[in-house]
Amino acid sequence: MRHTIQLTAAAFALSCASTTYADASGMGMGRMRGPAFLRQLFPAMLIMQHQGDIGLTAAQRDAITKEMTDTQKAVVDLRWQLEEKTAALTKLLSAEKVDENAAMAQVDAVLKLEDQLKRLRLACSLRSVSCWAGVSTFFTRMRKASRSRFS
Repeated sequence: MRHTIQLTAAAFALSCASTTYADASGMGMGRMRGPAFLRQLFPAMLIMQHQGDIGLTAAQRDAITKEMTDTQKAVVDLRWQLEEKTAALTKLLSAEKVDENAAMAQVDAVLKLEDQLKRLRLACSLRSVSCWAGVSTFFTRMRKASRSRFS
């Protein structure tokens, strides 16, 4: 039983680490996977890269910068909490006899923080897109053009 819980925890930790790494490094932006609604959103970094193409004004750029700054501060705070909860989970799972109820309660705490991180990132993307209404149209045209080029 202990071995199964440790393997499950290891798999869980690896999946979290790879997702976090992909999010942090900007990887995964080529082929979007996951829910279809994510294809309707554009990360602030993509908007920054194409600010000239989309005609972003200084006020819009400032609004997006403020959103990114506020989000990053909140992300850092949550990451500290997440690391603390993950360390506590690791300690629980490394015990000679694992308390399943305590471990699952700690898993719930870790998952809650991960959910908060995802919500923060999604909200930042939503607010960045809303700063310039034409961004969706621009990137949709860009995506269609790149698809037709490789078809």
